[in-house]
Amino acid sequence: MIISNKYPIKFKNTKNTKNIIMEEYNDEILERYCNSAISKRLKRELKLMYLLYAQIDVSITSDKNILISIYDIIDNRLCKYNFIIPKFYPFTCPVIYYQDRPYIEFLKMTDYELNNRTIFKKLTGHNCYCCNSFNCDDNWSASITLIKIIDEIRTINKCKRNIIYNLFANKIKQKYLISDIDLESWLY
Repeated sequence: MIISNKYPIKFKNTKNTKNIIMEEYNDEILERYCNSAISKRLKRELKLMYLLYAQIDVSITSDKNILISIYDIIDNRLCKYNFIIPKFYPFTCPVIYYQDRPYIEFLKMTDYELNNRTIFKKLTGHNCYCCNSFNCDDNWSASITLIKIIDEIRTINKCKRNIIYNLFANKIKQKYLISDIDLESWLY
């Protein structure tokens, strides 16, 4: 599927026969393999997500855990979010994977970010991603949904991209411009 760069669109799913069948199949898996409270909660969350994301798959892992895979198209890239739902969900955080990598690895700061902590703190107002993430047990609550986790991943991804843009801008400023130009205020 090709999406034009000229007119960026948010991919929205529409109700058609294939989606209705997939929704019924996912609901059947939830009813069969998890208790009624978790099943109700996940059905309610998934019902909101079917129209927001390109595809949602529910399956069972070899350990009899529920695996929810969500696919979305952002900036012409396919993004994949995997959630392994624990037995005590929503009172415990699901195991999260982003682009088939553990979410905790995604949260770790790169060398660029560690060396430029002032830029990170200026852009985010925080010292690190991990301490402010929903993945941290201190920040988790039963009111947090899978949609909020995906929004957090998008926000962190955007923040990481802005840090890299800031580093590029500083390099350009050092090489081609005068040092006292306030390029950051113009960019952000």
